[in-house]
Amino acid sequence: MIILDTIGDLQDTYSIASVVFCGASLVPLGGQNILEAAVWGKPVFYGPSMEDFLDAKELLDKTGGGIQVEDGRELAEKAIFYLGNPEQADIAGGLARKAVLSNKGSAGKHAAVIYRLLSKGTKRRAPTNS
Repeated sequence: MIILDTIGDLQDTYSIASVVFCGASLVPLGGQNILEAAVWGKPVFYGPSMEDFLDAKELLDKTGGGIQVEDGRELAEKAIFYLGNPEQADIAGGLARKAVLSNKGSAGKHAAVIYRLLSKGTKRRAPTNS
């Protein structure tokens, strides 16, 4: 088990994890970005307090790639299950990764929509030399 309480170290650590619990979610602190762990194809656990990442939670919930727990006891039970059943962990992790990849390129798509909307709202004028 690795517990981190630092900034900037999670991404590298997710790559070697068997299962991941994203903190600040068992208590009302808003949660953490669960997609950062999901992209590595790991089972991702989180608590009920995910207010800061509702879209990410909804995405993983919808695809079955996230595992919400209500408290530390349920977290321990589910983590033990997935650690003891690596084939189930691979399935859950695969669903998590698939959820993330299904949104690949969304930033570019959003930028294109914004550009198109901004272009419609402005008239193109030739630059002036003043």
